[in-house]
Amino acid sequence: MCYLSEGMAVNCTKRDIWIFLLVCVLFLSYHAYYNGRCQSPCEKRRQPLPSTYSRLVGITEASVLNTSEWYVACLGDRKESDSLQVGLNDVAILKEFPPLDKIDILVKQAFLRLSPEKANAFCANALLILKEESYWSLTVTERWKFALKIFATVGIRQRLPDVIGIGVKKSGSSALRLYLAHHPNIRLPDIYSEAHYFDWKYFMSNKESYMAMMPLLAEDEICYEKTPRYFVTSTAPTNIARDVSPRTKFVICIRDPVKRALSDWHHEQTLLIQRKNFSCVGCTALSEGIRFTEKILTKNGEVDSQSEFIDTSNYARHFEEWLQVFPFSQFFILKEEDIRNNPLPTLQKLEKFLGVPRYYKQEMFVYNSTMNATCFYEDDHELISCLRLQNALPHPEPNETVIKKMRDFFRPHNKRFEELTGMKFEWTDL
Repeated sequence: MCYLSEGMAVNCTKRDIWIFLLVCVLFLSYHAYYNGRCQSPCEKRRQPLPSTYSRLVGITEASVLNTSEWYVACLGDRKESDSLQVGLNDVAILKEFPPLDKIDILVKQAFLRLSPEKANAFCANALLILKEESYWSLTVTERWKFALKIFATVGIRQRLPDVIGIGVKKSGSSALRLYLAHHPNIRLPDIYSEAHYFDWKYFMSNKESYMAMMPLLAEDEICYEKTPRYFVTSTAPTNIARDVSPRTKFVICIRDPVKRALSDWHHEQTLLIQRKNFSCVGCTALSEGIRFTEKILTKNGEVDSQSEFIDTSNYARHFEEWLQVFPFSQFFILKEEDIRNNPLPTLQKLEKFLGVPRYYKQEMFVYNSTMNATCFYEDDHELISCLRLQNALPHPEPNETVIKKMRDFFRPHNKRFEELTGMKFEWTDL
């Protein structure tokens, strides 16, 4: 094994040097490098890195957009969100390594979790790897596997999720993800906000490609993956039990099924407008309500149970499929209005369910009456986000007859869902 002598020299066998050398550049690319130095110790976890230490392996914004040059420089203070603005590369999830333009995110996450001693030793060896010409003959997959082995020696591992947010769409799962992303013991796949592995990508991918989406984790951290479509994917429960673990935990966000259906349709229409880059001239809440009605009623004027907007709100039908594979004790169910209006009690219960230390405090959540939104602050009082809606379309307002038909349709399904969960919902008897 490599070790630091009293004079701080790095001593390694030839084989160990090879292994350590092959690590860091694996997170780089196939191209030439710019000579950098790594001299000063790293600051505490979650603190900005000093400029001298920041000259470690990383990708600058320029090298992401122009891959003609690599920089052995700068993890630095560049926020992870900068990298997330680069377009997603869906093709890369068919491979056994992360997308090359996202690898720097995983690197930064991993190094921020190393102690100063481990970071300095790791950094010293990182400079040596760049001088090994034989490194460049390795495939990207081989480089990635070498890196995982080395990170494992310092307690950093990539593993499949411990908990999965399976839905329900338009029921607060994105707001929950925002809160969980800032918990110091919960890591999310920052490369993809939603993996979609167990729905439409399952039959065109493999387990290794799913693993490649996951973050690098310290031993005291858990991995949370969120894809709301899993809830309505009938094959997802069995495939997750087989490919991840039968002990996987799940989080389900729900809301009034009528409001969820309306929000789902509104969301899909807004995305359609954004993709086609046009505005809906003359659209009103009434006109949108008429269009929505045409999508969820049959020609006979009855609620269409096959409509995706209606079917997704049939929580009981889908939850019964999950309970055939996993016990109820592995599910945490929360209401959208709770995570929106009073998130702290729900988040503290969720922390207990997940087995992570308590982090959230009342002062992190401040209601802004001007914005009509709950704003989330971190410990250092830095504003993270204010949860409010900005939409290109008016929300649909179907007439009361349509709303009553939907209420009547969902009522028996809501009662069944209450029986399955042991919970009471105020919208059941509306």
